[in-house]
Amino acid sequence: MSCFVFRSQQLGCLLAILFLAGCGDTGPKTYKIPGKLVYEDGTPVPAASVVFQTTLDGQVIPARGVSTPEGQFELTTFNDGDGVVAGEHDVAISPVPAPEGAKPVQPPVPSKYGDFANSGLRTSVTPETKEIVITIDRLGK
Repeated sequence: MSCFVFRSQQLGCLLAILFLAGCGDTGPKTYKIPGKLVYEDGTPVPAASVVFQTTLDGQVIPARGVSTPEGQFELTTFNDGDGVVAGEHDVAISPVPAPEGAKPVQPPVPSKYGDFANSGLRTSVTPETKEIVITIDRLGK
């Protein structure tokens, strides 16, 4: 009888280990790479939504962030601040709406950057990428 209990405990432990191993992240690996959004003259672009989009195994995977007053941004793909997956990314930039009654941040982000099809922005991300710098034209040319 004690042999049966011991084997049941071993089986229970083995099943628990297998279950926990299967509970980990199953999505693609993300990389925490700092980003900076600037105009062509190097001036930071504040209060802008930054969206990266890539396709991996037929699935569209977006990463999102918001630029600080210094133009810096951190991307989130699956969990807050987890980063971005490696690959070729289309990029879209749009202004973050000002809170009601607040003065809008100037200069605004030109509307051409608001969608992937028209922005003309693309960047490559690898595990070795140290910083992502996105440069836009103030007039959206």
